[in-house]
Amino acid sequence: MATSGFHLAGHDWGGSIAWGLADRHSERIASLTILSRPHPNAFNRALQIEDGDQAHRSRHHKAFLEPGAADIVLADDARMAARAVGANGVPQSAIEAHLVVLGNKPAMEAALAWYRPPRRHPRPLGPIRVPTL
Repeated sequence: MATSGFHLAGHDWGGSIAWGLADRHSERIASLTILSRPHPNAFNRALQIEDGDQAHRSRHHKAFLEPGAADIVLADDARMAARAVGANGVPQSAIEAHLVVLGNKPAMEAALAWYRPPRRHPRPLGPIRVPTL
């Protein structure tokens, strides 16, 4: 267990990165907090389940690999992006603020780059040795 170091928090793809850091550099991390990203070993196992719920929920990962994905997401004043975010209860004002930043092709291409290529840890992670939430 780490007795000194920094507190690391990660969300979604950042959570995936944080899991790897905690696995490889536990001596530098005082605690780990992950939001919306299970342990990579469990996530990869869930993705392998044929007709599994996680594969269905993560289908956008593959869609974002397609050429022209940014154009599709941004088409019709980013209607697809606004709908997807709005379906999760995000207020319209927050969606508009979000699209001010990501509502152009270079920014959307940069955001979608997280999905190219799919991020997988090169080896299964071991048990995390820092306090984890």
